[in-house]
Amino acid sequence: MRVVFLFFLLFLAWELPAQTSRIRITVAGGSEKPILIVPSVEGRTLWIAHWIDTLDNQGQLIIDQALTSPGLFAFNYEYKLYRLYIKPGEEVDVLIDKNNQERPMTLRAGSFPEAQEAMNRLELGGAEQKGDRYYSADPVFEHTRQQVLEEVERQLAPFDEWHRSQQMDADFYESVQLLVKNHYAEILCHALINEISSLVYHPDSSGYKPERIDQARKNWESIFALVDYRDVRSTWFYTYERYHHLVQDSYVDSFLPKSEGRNLSPGIKKTLEYYFQSRYWLIKEHHPDGPHQEYLLASWIHHINSQQRFYDFIPNVYTDFTSRYPNSMYIPYLKSGVDEVIAFHRKVQLEKEFDKSGDYRFVSNSETIADFDELMMKHFPDQTVYVDLWATWCVPCKEEFRFSDQLHQYAASRGISVLYISIDKDGDEKTWEEMISYYDLKGYHIRATASLLADLRNKRFSLTVPRYILVKNGKILLDEMMRPSAGKELYEQIDKLVSID
Repeated sequence: MRVVFLFFLLFLAWELPAQTSRIRITVAGGSEKPILIVPSVEGRTLWIAHWIDTLDNQGQLIIDQALTSPGLFAFNYEYKLYRLYIKPGEEVDVLIDKNNQERPMTLRAGSFPEAQEAMNRLELGGAEQKGDRYYSADPVFEHTRQQVLEEVERQLAPFDEWHRSQQMDADFYESVQLLVKNHYAEILCHALINEISSLVYHPDSSGYKPERIDQARKNWESIFALVDYRDVRSTWFYTYERYHHLVQDSYVDSFLPKSEGRNLSPGIKKTLEYYFQSRYWLIKEHHPDGPHQEYLLASWIHHINSQQRFYDFIPNVYTDFTSRYPNSMYIPYLKSGVDEVIAFHRKVQLEKEFDKSGDYRFVSNSETIADFDELMMKHFPDQTVYVDLWATWCVPCKEEFRFSDQLHQYAASRGISVLYISIDKDGDEKTWEEMISYYDLKGYHIRATASLLADLRNKRFSLTVPRYILVKNGKILLDEMMRPSAGKELYEQIDKLVSID
């Protein structure tokens, strides 16, 4: 049994001492599989403190966490998020069985089992699609708002009853309320954005109707009445971040200045790098100094880092943050990501030019290759090739690069070539080469031309990355191979397919 000790000494002297809570997770069929953990820190489900662990050979993991206050703990197993309400000093035992449709999560020990399991049956994803559906069915925002409020009431009804009958305490009850309300506030934002997309803000333009702008302002405020995005308590639950990102982009940076007669010019074309950097300063401008701003700035730095684009401005905003909040509880969670950015640029600076004919082999005359078959037959005849479709903006792609050394060792032992096909645009060529060097992607490389991309789509690869393809002698054996992180299972899959062919 693997035991993970996670102690957060993040409390002031006058606060209650931490008590260690033990969380036992058992996953049916989860032997030695990865699981993502999002701990509760000072009552907040703190995404920036997440880590990835591994279940033991019995499909179990035990986590001992020091808590000073109750809060929601979360974990993600095979792309499904589970939530647990944990109290200081409590022992919790949970069973996950994704094949059990009625009870995918069973609380075998812990507080308020009925309410806990009901919380995990809440569907809190797909807010954009839900908002678009509401708008398509009825474009009048007030009608959508009424429907959403009724849905919120319906979702919370059983929890209201459990709270009245003392089958869940006040902290747990408030947690579920904000968890649900953040989600539905995000849905309302998407619906409202659809409605106001045609607003004309300049008084001298045709179509300018100030009454519509006034109504839109009231509609925004009605969303904030459901969940005030300026309330630090709302930030304690992971559904807040998506809601806040939407408010920041569509209300704070767009509707608010335009409705006040500011920022009415067409503006400049904003790159993704500009967007990430400007949002940091916008948070500082719009939110006053204090715990709320501290949390938002830290979360945004973490969000930028999570893209793994290694922007060179990141150390500067991190320095600004640490000078503003030198004793912040978030610094330990941000530092490793910032250090990685610094290491990336240091390595790129040292390796401005790398050998394109050695370990990194770039496919010659790539601009003339029209389709996938030509690429395989012309450059890899009589070979078995493991193809990795990726992009520099694809975070899961780069997560898989952690397993490249093992993949390269296996491929070399079997005489298999590894080909990395990037679907990046022309303007990303420099970043593409830098990441090949940084991640030490030994093997063959090509950045797909427009015609090659079109052919890949025609082959129904969909170009959802990462994607892995196995080819032998120009023939596709399987176009949905396991990922490098599968390790032994992937190698056995390749051996079987090659031998059958």
